[in-house]
Amino acid sequence: IAPNGGGMQRKNHRETCINNDDFSNWDGIDLNRNYSFQWGYDNSGSSGDGCYQTYRGANSFSEPETQAVRDFVANHNFKAALNYHSYGNLLIHPFGYEPGLLPPEPDLTVFREFGNEMTKYNNYLMGTGIETVGYTVNGEACDWMYGSEGIFAYTPEVGNSGDGFWPSSDRILPLAEENLYPNQFLSLASGSKYDVALTLSSDSFTSGNIYSVSVLLTNSGLSDSNGAVTIELVSSNNLICNDCQILIDGIDSRTTLQLDNVLTFQVSSNAELGMIEQITINVYDSDQIIYSDQTEILLGEPTILIFEDFESDTDWGVGVFDDNATAGIWERAIPNATSYEGADVQPGFDNTEDGSFCYVTGNAVANNQVGFDDVDGGKTTLLSPEFDLSEFSSIVVSYWRWYTNNVGDNPNNDEWEVSVSNNGGNSWNVIERTTETNNSWTYMQFLINDLILELNDQIQFKFVAEDVFYDGDNGTGGSIVEAALDDFSISYFENNTLLGDSNSDGILNILDVINLINLILYPDGLDNQIVDMNSDGQLDVLDVILLANIILGA
Repeated sequence: IAPNGGGMQRKNHRETCINNDDFSNWDGIDLNRNYSFQWGYDNSGSSGDGCYQTYRGANSFSEPETQAVRDFVANHNFKAALNYHSYGNLLIHPFGYEPGLLPPEPDLTVFREFGNEMTKYNNYLMGTGIETVGYTVNGEACDWMYGSEGIFAYTPEVGNSGDGFWPSSDRILPLAEENLYPNQFLSLASGSKYDVALTLSSDSFTSGNIYSVSVLLTNSGLSDSNGAVTIELVSSNNLICNDCQILIDGIDSRTTLQLDNVLTFQVSSNAELGMIEQITINVYDSDQIIYSDQTEILLGEPTILIFEDFESDTDWGVGVFDDNATAGIWERAIPNATSYEGADVQPGFDNTEDGSFCYVTGNAVANNQVGFDDVDGGKTTLLSPEFDLSEFSSIVVSYWRWYTNNVGDNPNNDEWEVSVSNNGGNSWNVIERTTETNNSWTYMQFLINDLILELNDQIQFKFVAEDVFYDGDNGTGGSIVEAALDDFSISYFENNTLLGDSNSDGILNILDVINLINLILYPDGLDNQIVDMNSDGQLDVLDVILLANIILGA
């Protein structure tokens, strides 16, 4: 009907409309109404009239095209499927034949969980046909794949209203790109797919001591582990891995294991106070796809200089000259909870033990509506007072934060940013910037010495939550953005290291002598003043003798 392209033929070409004068445009069977699950359920989701665009055929699987799909599925053990259509920027999952009908649990959780992840970057609207396109369909491929064959099947409706059913050729690459991640994700999720979360046995870490690592491990994929599962610890230079790797038999699909104290590491006796080290846990099975979680630890025990739990109104300020958010402005309050599909969006409690108040973005509520008084239309800024840190050489800033931006029209587009200034806010250095949601109170800790040229009496911090708009966004722009801040602290390291205490453990012993001898034999260019026992500017046997005499009490 359109030799040069652009034809709008919906159905196959079986002759079904012999009484129509222009039968070439109306003949055929809508193949996506010809599958057996709920075939012919009603005449709204499909038609029994051979001249209608949604004609379902004389019986289910009457057509060779649908028979081919049926036989192909029967010969394979598919876990998931994508049945591509156009258009609408949608990701549709079962069921489509009855308004309000959803898959039973736990399958609904899987559909929603996977669907939210697959639309993480392309921002397609995810849901059932009624929730997305607004009409019913029966005898449809995804409903059949799930309802009859147990396959987690989705229909991506590719392209926006400007693309229509026949996009221009310059849209081929962008449309393919925005569907790359969903294909990658669903391919991985059809097998074993691991979510990894590590926790440590301590909040403080000192030289020479041993610490353990616990691992919360979930197989969120649709298949059991492929063979044994390897859990390994990888650490930075000043952390010595003792038990670096363990093997477990495997994890069933959609199950979780809590592995307590399964790996250990020791802080090197040569590690310097105030260093930030990194720990990574890698998990993989015979598929050799690595899943990881990592954290940073601070060596030493800093002393708290400033602690702000926001239980009283202090000198913190809200707003700067270029703030432009129209709602969701920072305020000190007892937070009111909001949620979306069972997940918390705004917290309903602060982080402080026995506390009530924190800073939160927009605390007004209306019947728990998740989009009421969230951050809209731009950014809102929370400013700390200026702190005098001029007497210190090493400063750690820490805080607990809550940040959500993964629901709404355009999830995961928006930003949380923390910065520090030492010149009255004339310039800022970024401490933390993320677009990732943490819809729980999350502890953050940073050594800021390397971020600013000088620790002076004008040190100030700012916390920004922003609703970001990008050209091409769905709906009204950004997603639902909520942020909160609590238990802000500034800590410092006391310079109380003993002369000769090369491992900073507060004790002079044979380990310090060994370290000193190693430094003499293998100079590393570090500041060795702490072991220069006679302060002559060089390390030699005289320093070893003096240190040994101190240890022996001579």
